Amino acid sequence: YLKWSSAYKAGGVNTRSASFIPFAEEVAKTWELGLKSEFWQQRARFNMAIFTTDYEDMQLDFSDPVIPTLVETINAAEVVEVSGFEFDLTVTPVLGLLVGLSYSYLDGDMPAQPNPLDGGALKQFVVPLAPQHAGALTVDYSFSPQSYGVFALHLDITSTDHYSFGPFGEQRTDAYSLVNARAELSEIDLGQGNGQLKASLWAKNVLDEEYIIYA
Repeated sequence: YLKWSSAYKAGGVNTRSASFIPFAEEVAKTWELGLKSEFWQQRARFNMAIFTTDYEDMQLDFSDPVIPTLVETINAAEVVEVSGFEFDLTVTPVLGLLVGLSYSYLDGDMPAQPNPLDGGALKQFVVPLAPQHAGALTVDYSFSPQSYGVFALHLDITSTDHYSFGPFGEQRTDAYSLVNARAELSEIDLGQGNGQLKASLWAKNVLDEEYIIYA
């Protein structure tokens, strides 16, 4: 498939600004070329997409270095481009086992922009909240049904590359990976027409990874 789309973010005034200078709307235009497929007697599914997005008048928020509580919003003077690709693969190699793999790559190109807090001097910005690499692995296995119910296991691992929370490259978070797991017993017969019960034991962030959620 081939897709073109456009979207916008409304302009306005930052209420934490010292100057209250209005900023214009941001417009994003995206081209995407993709593939969706199933094969191996529908035991495998592979999807992928290659895309590029141009941001016109991208809205950039940054703190005043002298008074950090003041936040200015400007429109980027140059067009910002973010390109990349992503894929996800789901396979059922044997009965009861489901394995999923996904990956995404982002390449953000932001030319130097005039810094209004430095007399308009050119400043090298970065595209915030855009990790270059990210991926996930999931494994699910359901055992054969037994008289007491159906036992199933789940494991997922997500990994994110380092990225910046702000356009100056400040407040960066390191790369991190998270592991989650779950054991489940379902279809437990309660007898005498009382229905069925499902019980799960799960653990989030099994390896106790410390990571920044917001900065």
